[in-house]
Amino acid sequence: MDRRQWLRTFAVFSAPTIGIALVTAGLAVPTVLLFRTDATTLDRWSKIGEALSPIGVFFSGIAFIGIAAPPAPRGLLSRLRDAVGR
Repeated sequence: MDRRQWLRTFAVFSAPTIGIALVTAGLAVPTVLLFRTDATTLDRWSKIGEALSPIGVFFSGIAFIGIAAPPAPRGLLSRLRDAVGR
């Protein structure tokens, strides 16, 4: 087995392992932090979440408009580029 094939095999077999480790860490770290907090910290996190909620709604709306909007007519981008002069 040459070096290139060995690297490809290693990458294919290590990618799921790394992915599982990252998902596990992503679940375990917040859980540990959540169990080690007091009421004051939880209240602070709740207030931060409430403050950031409108931003999430805004970006969700923008994404919906971007997905639901009809596609631009063919050639529109090239006409815009010509109008700008690039």
